[in-house]
Amino acid sequence: MLRPLTSLGIKREIYSRPPDWWAKYTCSAIGAENVFKRWTQEVDHPVKTEDQTVKRELRPFRQRAVLSLAIVGFGTGLGILFISGRSRIIKRMYGIFPPTVNSKKGNVAAGGEMTHLVLETFGNFSRQEKTIPKELCQTLPSKKNNELRLQVHGDSVYWIGLDNAKVDGQSTSDSTAARDKLKELLGGEKIMAQREAIRLKELERAKKEEDLAKEAQENLFAKSRA
Repeated sequence: MLRPLTSLGIKREIYSRPPDWWAKYTCSAIGAENVFKRWTQEVDHPVKTEDQTVKRELRPFRQRAVLSLAIVGFGTGLGILFISGRSRIIKRMYGIFPPTVNSKKGNVAAGGEMTHLVLETFGNFSRQEKTIPKELCQTLPSKKNNELRLQVHGDSVYWIGLDNAKVDGQSTSDSTAARDKLKELLGGEKIMAQREAIRLKELERAKKEEDLAKEAQENLFAKSRA
């Protein structure tokens, strides 16, 4: 799925996953509705007989309203805790790619390697998104087989659900295939290798500088004794 051009490039959806059934519906709202519409009490009859059927009617409006409001209030408190945790669960991801122009058709398409990653979590309101350079993102293994972790800026960690996910336009129920495709798109192993190469180069440069400083100190000491 291609999105309009941005200042960074073309925005293409690379991951999406619908919320679980229990996240689509608010339990407190369902409970409050059931209480308000179905909370009944037995109707007393002036004269009772053995074959008389039991009749029920809704409880007084005040009783139903008070209990319904209490359930909604309790559910709201749980919802606040729930949303604060869901701010780290990714709902949708986009990749930003450099635009390429097809010389024959004259249209613009996404081409080259991804430069930025756009995150949208279940806790975002008004479709707020976070745009992050790809080199600052790294995939990490998870204890669960049906999820993948994404580390951003070296400290923030997000969770990616793999069950029934749509990866790069393809829906799949195979969590292993979804994980492999996402790791390929995000380049987790490639980025780790690049970072390790940079780290080794920095260590090598630091050692050379240390050796040069030591050699200069020895030469200076030799000259002072000559």
